[in-house]
Amino acid sequence: MLSVYSLSADQARNIQRNASRNTIKLRYYHELLENCYQYIRAASANGHSHCYFRIPTYRVGYPKLDVQEVISYIYQRLRENQFDVFSTQVHNVIFIGWTNAGEENTNEPPRKEATTKKKKCYF
Repeated sequence: MLSVYSLSADQARNIQRNASRNTIKLRYYHELLENCYQYIRAASANGHSHCYFRIPTYRVGYPKLDVQEVISYIYQRLRENQFDVFSTQVHNVIFIGWTNAGEENTNEPPRKEATTKKKKCYF
């Protein structure tokens, strides 16, 4: 174990700077999670049982973060709270599903069905 007295001033500043960055990063993750919960509440209030949530790739005043790391954090927290979470083909968008009391748990991202338009024939 390192002693505080055996560290140089630069090493101590680096440790303090990294701790500060981690605190900022966790605060940012928590704010995004709260935004996600607000989005879920709004969708649920409108009678929906699923929504898509876009994770911003950057935010003014915060250091640049790894989007996949943010998605992983939000994914884990939502799964802990019994939400169905799926990734999408868009790298910073996740699908979130939930069930209301008395409903069956069958939330999956809606799939686009291939539809062919019938052309009108005029002859």
